Amino acid sequence: MPESDMQIHFKFDQNHIFLWTFLALQILVLIAYLNFSASWNNGSHKKLWGSKGSISFLDQSNQTIFSKLGLSKFKVYYHSDVNTEIYLKTEKIEKFFITVNDTVCYQMGTDVEYMKRKSKFYNRVEKCECMPGYHGNDCSFPEVIWRAFIAFRQEAIIQKRSKTRRIIHMFVITHPAQIPLAAIKINELFDIVDLFIVAESDLNQNGESKPFYFKLKLDKGLCQGKQHKILFTPIYQSGGEKESASKISWEKSRKIIKNLRDDDIFIQLDSLEIPNSKALLFFKLFDGFTLPVQFRLKWNVFGYFYQHPNKAKKVTAGSTVLMLENLYDNDPNLIQSQVWFVVGDLNHYGGWFCELCYNINEIPNFIQSTTDQQNGKNFLNHDLIDEKYLEQIIGDGIYIDGKTQLINNYEGKDNYYAPEYVVQHYWKYSNLMINLYNKADYN
Repeated sequence: MPESDMQIHFKFDQNHIFLWTFLALQILVLIAYLNFSASWNNGSHKKLWGSKGSISFLDQSNQTIFSKLGLSKFKVYYHSDVNTEIYLKTEKIEKFFITVNDTVCYQMGTDVEYMKRKSKFYNRVEKCECMPGYHGNDCSFPEVIWRAFIAFRQEAIIQKRSKTRRIIHMFVITHPAQIPLAAIKINELFDIVDLFIVAESDLNQNGESKPFYFKLKLDKGLCQGKQHKILFTPIYQSGGEKESASKISWEKSRKIIKNLRDDDIFIQLDSLEIPNSKALLFFKLFDGFTLPVQFRLKWNVFGYFYQHPNKAKKVTAGSTVLMLENLYDNDPNLIQSQVWFVVGDLNHYGGWFCELCYNINEIPNFIQSTTDQQNGKNFLNHDLIDEKYLEQIIGDGIYIDGKTQLINNYEGKDNYYAPEYVVQHYWKYSNLMINLYNKADYN
């Protein structure tokens, strides 16, 4: 064989050897991955389900793994009201505080780095240095709570707890358009709320049969990685159940939660209402405030770029589990009948209510399907509201009634522009942060 032919043949063999070697490596990696998945599925990891369907998903001593690896998409699990037991976790209060030179300070509200630098020069630091927006000797009072106590005008003895109080937050889904805002709420409050109870009826507000939209979204991965704090309670009102969805849901839920304490806090808000996370954390850590609690929520419209001229919506929503049982007969709707402690004022809000903050193509359907009396007063003839009309009024800064002028919000000038989770994921929620239909630069 000529030398040139031998060189060509040798190069050809080299290419084949490289390709076959690369293919063999890919096969080995795939086999290793399949073996790992099989060992996982065969129980070499901690089991997801305990005996009798119990789940101690929040107990640090028996932490349950809720993710499952495999060839399919990452899957997570939420709780339903069938064969489930839930045990809520209690945390030690010390994890929220830090000691600098024998001075105990609230970590979230304290400029710890400044204190450490200061201690190098003065050898000893005798007081906590608060971050902007925090007050108190240990910097544990966020601005909204500090102002609430000033407005309360009654003597209050605030004491740090020895262990955290648990917070249970219930809301009801009435329309699929509400689900993105509900997901924002769960992400915003995930580190503070111990259990989200989500109720949904099999009937819409006009009494027509519908699927459980929130459950369908959970099954497709909504709030992935956070579902273990969600208890979904389907309400079958088509069977003739006359009680409200929230009352039925709580009756189911309190039987499932096996370690409820009398001083645990129960909060019920609308799916579009997000309480101030700093205020909720204060409630977890301290005693001495008076219940029930009312939240004064910033009233946004269409997105966080507009605010209703009334500025705020007041919602009485928080009580202890014991108060809910003894005073309100386990009916969450009755909490709204009284108010003692108000969180939020017209400049420092106790949370956010984002009205009609849906995709523009969902708003006409929502308005057609709702029979809410308050909304009925605000809306024009349903037939007049279409996408073209909505683009016009959103661009002009007009409320859904076609006449009320909305207030423009500017992120750089407003410390309460939007929930922190939305601000941190700006581009994901750009439709809520930026007015895409703005026709002029309002000043």
